[in-house]
Formats: sequence, structure tokens, C-alpha cells
Amino acid sequence: MSTYYTIMSMIDGFESFINLAVMVLTIIASWIMYAKAGEHGWAAIVPFYSSYVRFRIAGKKKLFWGYLVATIGIIVGCTILMYEIIASGLSVMTSSYMGSYYDSTYGYAGSRIGAHMGMLIFAVILIIAAMIAAAVMNILCCVGLSHAFGKGAGFACGLIFLNVIFVCIIAFNKNIVYVGDGYNSNNNYYNPYGSNGYGQQYGQNMYGNGANQQYGQNMYG
Repeated sequence: MSTYYTIMSMIDGFESFINLAVMVLTIIASWIMYAKAGEHGWAAIVPFYSSYVRFRIAGKKKLFWGYLVATIGIIVGCTILMYEIIASGLSVMTSSYMGSYYDSTYGYAGSRIGAHMGMLIFAVILIIAAMIAAAVMNILCCVGLSHAFGKGAGFACGLIFLNVIFVCIIAFNKNIVYVGDGYNSNNNYYNPYGSNGYGQQYGQNMYGNGANQQYGQNMYG
């Protein structure tokens, strides 16, 4: 038995170390990514503000407020759930000891338990709805973040499912630069890359000559 507990303690310690390492790596990578986008790197260590900066970099600043409301909804739902579990447990204990004792405020013990069940169901529904809403907005943020760093749908999927790894790729790959969220000050969409695949402004061909050449000239000018 002592060997079993020793092994389990070692496994728990290893898991704690891995979780701590992932947390530290996420903060470092987010710090560098924010700096690449011209934001304050220290935002990575500030709860909620870090999420706000990420949504802003992704061009989804308005969605952040919905994400914040959904997060608060999850916290409120979990709080209600825990309270009602404890309260319903106390009601069961009370009913077992006091039988059909009638309380002038709450009625019979069975009625109090029924009221707790209603609040439990409400809390569960609130948590599920808020988690779905937060997940959808987080997916949209990942898509915007991918575009903001010049990447496509495949990279967005990586940010959604393997967020820490792909944030590290953004942070530590010097070839990945911030190209913007794709919207100008008038909220009109533009090409965030500003150039074609050869790094030239649109209107130039791959050899550097104007795209609107007179017919009769070849591509070598």
C-alpha cells in the first residue's frame, strides 16, 4: 500500500509540474504575441484584460463583451449550483430528522427540496448556455487571430484545438508577423496583407512591373 501511495504521489506531482509548465509557457508566448501586435506584453498576466487584448488583436473587440458576460454567467451558475447542492442536502437532513414539520415561511420540508431542485436545474441550464456562448466567441476569436497574423483556416483550427502550441508558433516564429485585423478606421474591410504572395503591393506582377502593361510588351518589359 505504501508503494501505491508513493507512486500516486509521484504522478500527482508530475501532473502539477506539467500544468505549471504549460501555464508559464502560455503566459510567455502570449506576452511575445501581444508585443508582436504592438500591445503591452504584461497584459498576458492580467485576468480578463488578457482576453480583451486577444480579442482586440483578432479584430473582435465587440465580441469580448459577450465573452465576458458568458464567463460571468458560468461563474454565477457554478456559484448557484454549489449553494443549492449544499442547501438541498441540508433540507434532506432536516426532513429526515423533522419529518413533516411545517415551517410558516417555507412550508413542508418536501416543498423546500422541490424549490432547490428548480434552482439546480436553472443553474445547470445557465452554465451550459454560457459555456456554449463562450466557446462560439472563442472560436471566432481564434479565426480572427489567425487572419491577423496572416494565416488561414488550417491555422485557425490549430488555435481552436491546440491553442497553446499554435500561440507558441506565432510567438517564436520570426517569419510570422502581425498584419492587422482586416478593418480600417471606417470599419470597412481591406486586404490586411497589403501585398500579393511575393510581398509586393497589388498592381505589380511578380517581376516588379506594373500589372497593366500595354499589350505588345512581354513580361520582361
